[in-house]
Amino acid sequence: MCYSVRAVLVSHTIETCAFIVERKGKSLIYSGDTGPTDRLWQLAAELPKIDALLMEVSFPDEQQRLATISGHHTPRTLGEELTKLASPKDVPTLLYHIKPVFQAKVERECARIKGVNLTVLDLGDEYLL
Repeated sequence: MCYSVRAVLVSHTIETCAFIVERKGKSLIYSGDTGPTDRLWQLAAELPKIDALLMEVSFPDEQQRLATISGHHTPRTLGEELTKLASPKDVPTLLYHIKPVFQAKVERECARIKGVNLTVLDLGDEYLL
């Protein structure tokens, strides 16, 4: 099995990357630890289709300052980033890296984002392309 994997630098407090993984016409984007970034979405726009997107969302909106300083997303910034996709509702977006103390609040805030296809992952979950 041969995969194409591209690392893309993203916004974080230390050098961090996202990965675009492609194989046999299917593609998956794994954001890694990141806050808002443009380069990832520029490269995503070049893909014929995105089969799945793994995105971190660490803090609730009320913790935006902390999220910005630490290079992470809140539901608000996640929603803004997803609008950079041509059709965010058509891309299964799997959420991870939610700080446990904020889990319920982040899930409620993410549920209010319109026009997207979000699923919060649990430990042990699997997603098949």
